[in-house]
Amino acid sequence: MEENEFYRQLVQRYTDNLLSEEELEVFFHSLEAGLLQPYLVTAMTETAPITEADALTESLAAETADLPVPQAPLSERSPLRRILRMPRIARVAAVLLLLAAAGWWFTTHRRQDIGPAPVAAKSPDIAPGRDAAILTLSGDRQVMLDSATRDTVLTEGAAIVANANGRLAYNIGSTVSSEIAYNTLTTARGGQYQLTLPDGTRVWLNAASSITYPTAFTGQQREVSVSGEAYFEVAKDISRPFRVVIRSTMRTGATDREAVKVEVLGTGFNIMAYADEPEIRTTLIQGAIRVHKGPASTLLHPGMQARITSGAANEPNPIRLISNADTSEAIAWTTGFFQFEDLGIQPIMRQIARWYDADVVYDLPAASLAGRHFGGRISRRLNLSDVLAILQANKIHFRIEGKSIHVLP
Repeated sequence: MEENEFYRQLVQRYTDNLLSEEELEVFFHSLEAGLLQPYLVTAMTETAPITEADALTESLAAETADLPVPQAPLSERSPLRRILRMPRIARVAAVLLLLAAAGWWFTTHRRQDIGPAPVAAKSPDIAPGRDAAILTLSGDRQVMLDSATRDTVLTEGAAIVANANGRLAYNIGSTVSSEIAYNTLTTARGGQYQLTLPDGTRVWLNAASSITYPTAFTGQQREVSVSGEAYFEVAKDISRPFRVVIRSTMRTGATDREAVKVEVLGTGFNIMAYADEPEIRTTLIQGAIRVHKGPASTLLHPGMQARITSGAANEPNPIRLISNADTSEAIAWTTGFFQFEDLGIQPIMRQIARWYDADVVYDLPAASLAGRHFGGRISRRLNLSDVLAILQANKIHFRIEGKSIHVLP
């Protein structure tokens, strides 16, 4: 029997409540591995009209909203076990609802056949990242920003700085200072933060990132510098263009002309410029921006992405343009998700390492990872072990040791 047909029949027998104890183990095992979602969706639409399915899903939402994310191994008290006592359509809707509530949507694409996923062994766990950052004020004074320092108000130059609920906001006070002060907001691995600049521009800062900015924009343009990853919603001000200098591209002794710059009039865009990534990516969501690298420049319209490969400075045009970029993948982190589109395990693990403040150790040859690509969406609110369990769909395993993730054959 072909694999697709096996999973289809497994879901069909589940909805008909015909599975034996052994088959139930296979069903829940495959469910945790992310192999049954397409067949569950098909079963839902075939079992009842869309209107009835929607009504059932809504009615089940209140009952299942607080259920925990399923983890292996499943116990008899698992909410998935309790689903078996529901009517046929409700069983399918409840399973889908649990997966949606967990942000659990994942598929795998590889050249070899997909086999049964191993049951994850009990191991130490790592909690997800949180709202935490360091604010460096003028004079190098530093303020830790986290849950213990909420509802904090500071005065910095002409600005009143308020910190609450993972957001830092600057407001210009009544006194105008001629001296420009610069602040830096920095997140470590495992941290993220939001920032509202003095002009009203909003910034989302991902893990292991930083942004440096003036406490008041007083000149003919507004300029900030970033490293790591940040999403911007720029306040419109046609008389004063907004410019972002990507600091991670500035080698020691380099001139400002050699840096990557993004010029903006009023827009939403994401910059991903980590030092351990092979390229810088600037993705435009709305508005218009121009990306500069040395003498080369490219104008972006919504849905476009500019990519600059490390070491591309000597090329005639170092900026590669992607016309139909997946913008949802680029900004998924701002809404609390990892999202991967046909991505290899190494770039995926770099994202996971930054968010969970963990190191990745590959206990297998790099060649064995070739041809394995993943696509899907996973909640960043899950513990590390839950994320790794979803990735463990076939022939790649993980072990957590302290703050290290071991990738195993």
